[in-house]
Order: sequence, then structure tokens, then C-alpha cells
Amino acid sequence: MSGLRDALDPEEISTRLLALPHWRMESAALHSVLPLKAYLDGVELIAQLAQIAEELDHHPRLTLNYDSIAIRVNTHLPPGISALDFLFVERVEGLRS
Repeated sequence: MSGLRDALDPEEISTRLLALPHWRMESAALHSVLPLKAYLDGVELIAQLAQIAEELDHHPRLTLNYDSIAIRVNTHLPPGISALDFLFVERVEGLRS
């Protein structure tokens, strides 16, 4: 997956984000918030997100709140936003209800 980790140029990032209305670029990372109906739904969803992260060997920052999960994902080496970040995002979007 090394080619997937190469940083994308800002124009490509902007173009890809057009198809992902729940995501935004902030502080050199892709961010989204998944709303929750109940706190324990978030605990279950964290486990699903962790499974995706393990499958891709790409681990986001996840913050569980009582009514939402905040997700922040970016590539560290080399730094930037990569195709791997977008692959993670697309998998997360498949969980959004």
C-alpha cells in the first residue's frame, strides 16, 4: 500500500471531498462527525472503525462523545492526505446510517 500513502495535491483533495459532504479538511487532516442515537451505539461503531483501521493498517484518531464520534484521519509518513485516507473515509461512509 506504499503508493496509497503518497500525499495528494490540494486540487485532488478538494475534488475528492466534493463527493463526501460529511467530510472536511481541517488542520491537515480529514474530519467528520458521526451522530449517535445512544452512547453504546458509539462503542459498537468504534469497534467497526477499529476493524477497518486494522484491515487497512491505517489508524485514525477517534473521539467518542455521548452523542457522536469525531474522526480525524491523515497520513503521517509521508505527511499529507493520501489515497489511503480516502479509502478509509469511503469505508466509514459505508457504515453511516
